[in-house]
Amino acid sequence: MGLLETLKTQSSSTVSGDVTISPNQLLGVDSQAITPQNAGEFGIHRTAPVLTKPRSFTQQEANKIKEMAERRKIEAKATEKALNGLMTIKNADTKEQVTYNQYRVHEARKTYKQVASNADAGNKIAGLASGYAHLHESVRHRLAVENQKKQAISGKTAEYSNLW
Repeated sequence: MGLLETLKTQSSSTVSGDVTISPNQLLGVDSQAITPQNAGEFGIHRTAPVLTKPRSFTQQEANKIKEMAERRKIEAKATEKALNGLMTIKNADTKEQVTYNQYRVHEARKTYKQVASNADAGNKIAGLASGYAHLHESVRHRLAVENQKKQAISGKTAEYSNLW
């Protein structure tokens, strides 16, 4: 479901006081991530063996080593290029993650502000209930008093109308 469809079909939900964030959620990483618990291998990368004692080489060996050295030089440049590319990708991934988390915090804070505003308005409106009840009782009492006066006047009018 795309973002627009989600926005169209999203319904509001009641938020309880339970916090469901766990440290494992916040600190969890994928199994390939380099962390203190998964530092990777620290072996030494060698294309050619280390000479442990002096030795002589044949012309054929020297030519092969020279070819290997040229190939390794090209591979090293390609490796450097690839690793720089991977670092650029990681930088972009990190920037995206940081920005997304800033958005999430912003969204959570603004949602909290909206809910707090609703709660504040609800409390204020609920607080008016006793005032409305008082107004209702005041009007009801006033109408009763006015009706009593009206009845008293009607009674007096009837009493005096017999005199004429």
